[in-house]
Amino acid sequence: MLEDKLDMMAENEVTDSVGKKPFYYSKWWLVLWCFLLWPIGFIMLWGYFSNMRKSEMPRTRLIKDNLKDL
Repeated sequence: MLEDKLDMMAENEVTDSVGKKPFYYSKWWLVLWCFLLWPIGFIMLWGYFSNMRKSEMPRTRLIKDNLKDL
């Protein structure tokens, strides 16, 4: 009976399949990410924070700039 259990375990053994790799393991994705997508995201964040600074009310900006005067 013990040998039957061992045989069943050997039959259910999972093997690594040599199938397709995910796209993010490829070199073209690395090149695209490094030179195109990452800088675009950085520029978008920079623009967002710049726009937040411009859209503040003038009084809020004065309070933040001259905090030690309070």
